[in-house]
Amino acid sequence: MASITKIMTLLLTLEAVEAGKISMTDIVPISEHAFNMGGSQIWLEPGEQFTLDELIKAICVCSANDAAVAVAEGIERITGRSADIKWVNDLFYRGKKCCGILTEAAADVETGGVDYLVVGIGLNLLPPEGGWPEELAEIAASIFTPGEHVGRCRIAAAIADELLALCTALPDTSFMAEYRARNLVPGRDVDVIQNGERRPAHALAITDDGHLLVRLPGGGQEELSFGEVSIRFQ
Repeated sequence: MASITKIMTLLLTLEAVEAGKISMTDIVPISEHAFNMGGSQIWLEPGEQFTLDELIKAICVCSANDAAVAVAEGIERITGRSADIKWVNDLFYRGKKCCGILTEAAADVETGGVDYLVVGIGLNLLPPEGGWPEELAEIAASIFTPGEHVGRCRIAAAIADELLALCTALPDTSFMAEYRARNLVPGRDVDVIQNGERRPAHALAITDDGHLLVRLPGGGQEELSFGEVSIRFQ
């Protein structure tokens, strides 16, 4: 989950819908405060009006920390090879990116519940034929090398098993301990990338909400709930 705050917003909203306090067809005007929010955006404008259903669908496009853990554990169970997690939800193998994850969900207008949830996992099992392009050679990795046996079905099944187990256990978020243990960002110097800007920081820890706590050059601390970090490997 990219942010527990988003999930709680969705839960409280859907509970209000179920209680009849609000409706998925209610019109929500966009305020100046909403317009000025950072992070991932759908380019809202002050004064625009959307139905609650439309805004919930916009909120539900997020990343998933539990999916990152499921993929890492599935890979290790079948191959014996350990993948690291880079905040938010990239997987690294031997210092290079081998996997990216996104999720999308939509609410049911009639019931107020979740209509569907889609998890997109892109995992590099083998390099492309002929090798990685020059622009990717230093940053992309695959779990296997050419000539090795690749049990695609077994790996996919293991990942699905791990993910379903974690989903069944929700709202229990004990998987965050594994997420932290596998995460290679805390303790490293990073560049924080937000809203097209890049600034240096030192990653300190990952919070229970999945946010990244960083120390800024001036000594102050900031809790990041969105954006991307680039690790400055020494």
